[in-house]
Amino acid sequence: MTVITDEVLARPRALSDVVREALAAGAPTIQLRLKSASARELLEAAQTLMPIVRSAGALFIVNDRLDVALAAGADGVHLGPDDLPVKDVRRVADARAVTGARAVDA
Repeated sequence: MTVITDEVLARPRALSDVVREALAAGAPTIQLRLKSASARELLEAAQTLMPIVRSAGALFIVNDRLDVALAAGADGVHLGPDDLPVKDVRRVADARAVTGARAVDA
């Protein structure tokens, strides 16, 4: 199971509080998804959440942004249909990095 963050649904609570609750409930993976955030905001959120997720022994995935995932030291990246191709991500990212991609019917 992957818990995907949503800054709108989390309000008025802090995203970190929601992530802590998910981890306490046993979530093995947290995916940081902040569609309206800039790269800088996404990186700041990743740097805030990463220690929380790691201390729980869970995986931390960044949505869409390989650059942010790499900069934050995330365990992987989730790619959408408009993001980098998986084969290109695999060339750049550590071989151990989790790479997820959305499958879309053609």
